Amino acid sequence: MYAVQSPQKVGINGLKGWISKVFFGKGFENEVDDSLEIANNQMKLIEKQNQLIIEGISAEAIVTEVKKTGKLLNFTDPILTLKLKVIPNSCVFFEIETTMAFSNLTIPQEGQRIEIKYDPQDKSSIVIL
Repeated sequence: MYAVQSPQKVGINGLKGWISKVFFGKGFENEVDDSLEIANNQMKLIEKQNQLIIEGISAEAIVTEVKKTGKLLNFTDPILTLKLKVIPNSCVFFEIETTMAFSNLTIPQEGQRIEIKYDPQDKSSIVIL
């Protein structure tokens, strides 16, 4: 099984670079590099979320506001900004704002209680369970 561990810039040179620029245009290399950067950032996010699932602090959160950003992930899943009132077991609540993608079937509603895990060093870093 193969996995991309750390996407790097393409740097298309020589004959392949010349052919790529002729057929795909001068911006092709930049578009590929941008796509690799997005993929690398997504891999880091998934790694952070997996770490939070294992090591994060469990808490209940109440959705206090849901705002549409107008952006979609994969042309279908809306990216929303949520304001949450996080109630950890210590009973000292705090509020955060986070932006993430949701399936149309799982969009949280204001007033809804959800289970999360958060990073105690960076309370804005959460994963919804």
